[in-house]
Amino acid sequence: YLSAEWPPEIAEFVKSHRVIDLVHRLMEARPQEQTDRHDCQINPVQASYPTQLEDLLSNHEVCPDSLNNCSMLQMVSDWYCIRQAGHMAKHHIHLDKLKIYEFLSQEFGKDTKASRDDLVKFMGPFLAILRQALDAIRPLDKLVSTDVVTLHGNKQTI
Repeated sequence: YLSAEWPPEIAEFVKSHRVIDLVHRLMEARPQEQTDRHDCQINPVQASYPTQLEDLLSNHEVCPDSLNNCSMLQMVSDWYCIRQAGHMAKHHIHLDKLKIYEFLSQEFGKDTKASRDDLVKFMGPFLAILRQALDAIRPLDKLVSTDVVTLHGNKQTI
């Protein structure tokens, strides 16, 4: 899908980066609250960035190291899986990754028109679609493998 459907520069980013790299780009582009410290030598936005990210990750119960351990390519692959397989995707995607995707989609998903020339503007709608797909398979912590069905009179776990 990448080479056929994605802009070349964004596809290259996906192939060669980790989710933490995307988060840094998204955080840098995020509108920040203004502070009263206009005479400060250090930009207050840059100074508060690590703390803001730490707080966001904590709120979503995401381990900071997990962002570095997740490749962009894996996230995109899981995006397609979640959209196509629905609840069955939870059987194949670890809960820690689902929490990462939940964090990304809730914090950075934007229902705007995608830009094929800008990573941040491309990923906003991409993550909004991910949020809709995740909403459809709630609750995220209930795995399909715990469901019991009866097939031809026999109970089986799927």
